[in-house]
Amino acid sequence: MEEGIIVNSELCHLPKVVGFVEKVCKQARLSEKSLIPIAIVIEEIFTNIVHHAYSEGIVGTIEVNCRIRTNPRKIEIVFMDDGKAYNPLEQKDPDTTLPVEERAVGGLGILIVKKWVDNIRYTHKQDRNHLSIEKVL
Repeated sequence: MEEGIIVNSELCHLPKVVGFVEKVCKQARLSEKSLIPIAIVIEEIFTNIVHHAYSEGIVGTIEVNCRIRTNPRKIEIVFMDDGKAYNPLEQKDPDTTLPVEERAVGGLGILIVKKWVDNIRYTHKQDRNHLSIEKVL
């Protein structure tokens, strides 16, 4: 089963995207407990797209496709946008051993995403960013 949603690249649409993925997960009978980290990952990725993919004042679209696989049982979520090409996986992970006041700003969100999902890929094709995540359930 695969379903998708397209929204404008504005933070006010985050609850709609999270609700959409939660609906797909509930239809697949995933536990409420498994939804919490998935919702946090969705929030981080969606927020990064809104803030970084488009120039200030420009509103684009974000497409989110969600698929539940059965063997092995996992969720796949793909985020697509027409914004500036940007691969967050190429960025160096922040040094979390440093005291907070010595760390560079940024990078913690994608680090959390990398740690909470089982697979993450970025491609740029047909002038679109594609960020795919998989989480084994």
